[in-house]
Amino acid sequence: TRQFKRSKFGVFVDRDGVLNKEIGPITKLEDFHLIPGVGQSIKKLNKNFIPSFMVSNQAAVANGLIDIKTLKSINCKLDNYLTKYSAYLDDILICPNSKTKNFSTKEYSFLWKDRKPSPGMIKELGYRHNIDIKRSYFIGDSDIDILCGKKIKMKTILVKSPKIKKYKFNVKPTFKVNNLTEAVNLIFKNEKIYTS
Repeated sequence: TRQFKRSKFGVFVDRDGVLNKEIGPITKLEDFHLIPGVGQSIKKLNKNFIPSFMVSNQAAVANGLIDIKTLKSINCKLDNYLTKYSAYLDDILICPNSKTKNFSTKEYSFLWKDRKPSPGMIKELGYRHNIDIKRSYFIGDSDIDILCGKKIKMKTILVKSPKIKKYKFNVKPTFKVNNLTEAVNLIFKNEKIYTS
């Protein structure tokens, strides 16, 4: 992981529905399928020195549907996929808690206690990496993601996914796109970053 000396904006992404296909709770490694274009999009951020982070609720852990070993294997599969594109995420945090059950997060550095829409995971990563949160973007596919970003005055980008049908919080994203590729291109346009 990189510690940035000067505070700068970052890009935070949800996992399911943004990086991988949304099929409901993922409990098996073979059900984790990356969305086309994800590797290239993360690499574009890397090449332009824009830090990128993943923040994800995974209540299936506390609910006993997936164990930590499998969750770590999914993290490795994501990492290996990105490596094929010479891409990487600067850091990740996952909340394993459900609405009613908690799972101990002390033993693993990638687990965090605060479940979205609490912005705790984003705040922690911002602190770790010296990120200017108010200048940053949160890319998600649910109302929970958008509410999470709005709570700390981030720019929010809603990606089209099946979860939009369950949108119940009255929060509007800053932008709407079809996928991560469009989201990253939009960020570059909005920040006036021009690449050859």
